[in-house]
Amino acid sequence: ITTEMVGSLLVPANIFVLSALSGVGKTTYTLDYALKTSVCNGKVPVLHMDNGEMSADELFCRQLCAISGVREYYIRSGKWRTTSYMNDFGQEVTPDMMEKAIYKALPELEKYNFGYIGVGGKTPEEKIRLAKRHYYKNVGRGKPMILSYDYIKSLYTNTNKNLASWEAVGQELQMFKDLIKEEIKFDGKPMVAMITSVQQNRQAIINNRNTSAASNDMSHISLSMQIAQYASQIGHLRKLNPEELLEIPSCYRGKDGEPLMTHNMLFDKTRYGGEDFN
Repeated sequence: ITTEMVGSLLVPANIFVLSALSGVGKTTYTLDYALKTSVCNGKVPVLHMDNGEMSADELFCRQLCAISGVREYYIRSGKWRTTSYMNDFGQEVTPDMMEKAIYKALPELEKYNFGYIGVGGKTPEEKIRLAKRHYYKNVGRGKPMILSYDYIKSLYTNTNKNLASWEAVGQELQMFKDLIKEEIKFDGKPMVAMITSVQQNRQAIINNRNTSAASNDMSHISLSMQIAQYASQIGHLRKLNPEELLEIPSCYRGKDGEPLMTHNMLFDKTRYGGEDFN
């Protein structure tokens, strides 16, 4: 976020939801934001609950890639030790350069106070119990925590067969809202802020092709409109289309003229404005 229009996305008792199409970078953005917020606030513990998407090793590899600048394939395959590649600027990246970048990045990863729980296939009740157990066992009463949930999607198991899928999704998010707003608080003060994401529907694809299509409603959110009800803030992340990339001014371009900006975020719902918010 490069302006002061929006305040912090992580406020205790509140849920920030990032809406994006598949492959745009939901996991990368939300986890990176949570971890960097943690470091900036005295290493606040981060609990990442993965809803059947990525293992702890995969997340570690992605974070190492983001910090070191080494391509994920070379880290994951181990070829960073033996194989060179050409980066986006036509420069050769040698094994020696990758080794230095990786070993320089590792201490940065150690700064993160990071916990991981895989919750794929578990019921909402089980997820809530796991989050509470982690908080009281590993964080401690009266201490702040960031809950990163990746991501909101149709439930594998719906314990209430009388609910439609959209109602079940809304019920799950309501349970998380109750957890961070009412259940985990001390002296009347909530301790947990939550960040999560949701897939966009076909309407977002149509809007993304049209530069004049402003996202001023939440029709692009898939699954359930109840998501907007329980979220305090909703961001709509999308890749810039070719027309928008051509319009990027020179101050946002590299030495080779390539755009430094590749994504845009619009806020469909805000509760906490920044310094310039009117």
